[in-house]
Amino acid sequence: MKKRVILINAHPSILQKAKNLNLEVLHLYTKDNSYKLNDNFINIEVDYEKMEEDLSKLVIKLNKEKEINFVLSFSETGLIIMAYLNELLGLNFINIKTIETLNNKIYLREMLNKNNISPLNFMEGNDLNDVITFYENHGPPFIVKPKSGYASKSIILIENKNDIHKKDFTHAFPAIIEDFIQGDEFSVESFSINGQHFIIGITSKETDSSFVEKSHTVPAILNVNEEKAISLMINNMLDLVELKNGCAHTEIKIHNGIPKIIESHARPGGDGIPELIQQVYGFDFFLETMKLAMGEFDDISFMEEGAASVCFFSFANEGIISNINKDILEHKNIIKYRLRDVNIGDNIFPVKESSDRLGYIMVKELTPQKAFNLSHKLAEEHLEIVFKK
Repeated sequence: MKKRVILINAHPSILQKAKNLNLEVLHLYTKDNSYKLNDNFINIEVDYEKMEEDLSKLVIKLNKEKEINFVLSFSETGLIIMAYLNELLGLNFINIKTIETLNNKIYLREMLNKNNISPLNFMEGNDLNDVITFYENHGPPFIVKPKSGYASKSIILIENKNDIHKKDFTHAFPAIIEDFIQGDEFSVESFSINGQHFIIGITSKETDSSFVEKSHTVPAILNVNEEKAISLMINNMLDLVELKNGCAHTEIKIHNGIPKIIESHARPGGDGIPELIQQVYGFDFFLETMKLAMGEFDDISFMEEGAASVCFFSFANEGIISNINKDILEHKNIIKYRLRDVNIGDNIFPVKESSDRLGYIMVKELTPQKAFNLSHKLAEEHLEIVFKK
């Protein structure tokens, strides 16, 4: 008999993986995720505002008809529903306290500081007066960003007093205001099994002045001491927030060999990072998480082979597309490619957040540097831009 499961706001490729595992999928989706629907599954639209009332009744009814074995979401927008339904059904895969802590950057930073893990000066910010207060108490540089934000939205760097009055804080509040962390940026992709944490891979990141990612490369080039420090820090953080099972994506910076946590999420990374990890380590976060939740996970195993990189079509200045070189797409090292519906002569605009990017090219190579260089070369040659002066 097929096991009945709930997936929330799932990408069609994840739904297909569930089907391949011979699962009966109930797909809960919010209205803004209706593009992910697949007629091969039972699709049920849900409303966050009516979660406790309508959704509870529905899920209890469905569970009485046939036991629901697990509830999962790999999407930021579905994590709180996942945790709530896990608690409602008495499942022990993940608890709501963990998700609430990771979803609220104030809670997480407060907990980290109390336990001397990546300590930073921080405060909650609700208006411009709070930004001024932080400036007076701690000085620049510091960051103002939504306390529950993701996808590089509304992140504001304050480098001097004039910035406080020049920058647009319209979408930043309620915010966390905290020290700006110096150094190179990375993300740590981990997998937990009954409270034991495994770092599957570390991704190096290239970001622009708006903190939007321009590229990701796996594996990151780190020395042994940096890897050990990262492993200890991530293990301590995951223990602290009581993440017992499944994925975590933790953004960090390293400065002078010392890693610091920016934020963490109880899901795989976005931007194609899971695919980069799978290309290099052969580890499928989505498939392995579902197998773990089913109780059919055998053993964790992964081996590094080569390197992979994704470069986004992301621009700092306004311009016009002068050429789209389609011959580039025949390159044997390209794993994946996506370009929005754009044409020669179209205007392009500066990227302010992740959703502004026009697409990407993902490649596989022998080393991280070769993968990085190739992805950037192909991206530049594929989409030629004449920038406005």
